[in-house]
Amino acid sequence: KGNDGLSNVNTEKSDQLVIQYKPQYIRVDHNTPPTPADPDDDEWLGGFDCEGNEIKFPIKTAGADTPLRIYVQRYFLRKDDNKASNEPQDALALACDAGWYNETGNPDKVENYGDDGQIIMKRVDYFHVMFGVQDNANFRYISTKDYMALTAPRPRILSVQLGILARSSQPVGNDSMIKNNQKFQVLDKEVILKAPIAGSSKYVRQAVSQTIALRNTFGERGQ
Repeated sequence: KGNDGLSNVNTEKSDQLVIQYKPQYIRVDHNTPPTPADPDDDEWLGGFDCEGNEIKFPIKTAGADTPLRIYVQRYFLRKDDNKASNEPQDALALACDAGWYNETGNPDKVENYGDDGQIIMKRVDYFHVMFGVQDNANFRYISTKDYMALTAPRPRILSVQLGILARSSQPVGNDSMIKNNQKFQVLDKEVILKAPIAGSSKYVRQAVSQTIALRNTFGERGQ
């Protein structure tokens, strides 16, 4: 869809993060009173995906058990198609595209996947991801590129660091305190904004980061 690596900083492309997971399903019987012996009208519920779609489907389809679904979610930057009229032409936003495939069998595609997704955070100029891995006693954070370059079997990922460069919603005119060549530290990357269009408004920007521990990896940490 032309979204690979979009960013508003010099030299660095934005990352993309793709995760897959099995929702924590609950079984719902819509009959009153419940009819445990008759599951034909029961449903699996698993919350919502990152696009806000409810994860819901019948337990049985045409009398046969319906396979549970594995969900795939892709986080990436794309052009903001719902920006305000006074915002920059190159306004970007963090979006997420969600899809699913059946847990059983060998799926040849991910359903409902591959579009522009849903915007989950506006005014993001740069998106960067790092993985926390442990080689024996050595714990470190590395980029996705460096992780994929490791010799297989690669160490398991114990945590994920997310970094963004966020822009203010309102401009600050041409305030001299706001420098066009200001440097920002986004995790391990020092970035500078691309040169703005002559005469365009200036904005306040801030680097924000978050570390997420993957709790299901805290057991055996071998290769």
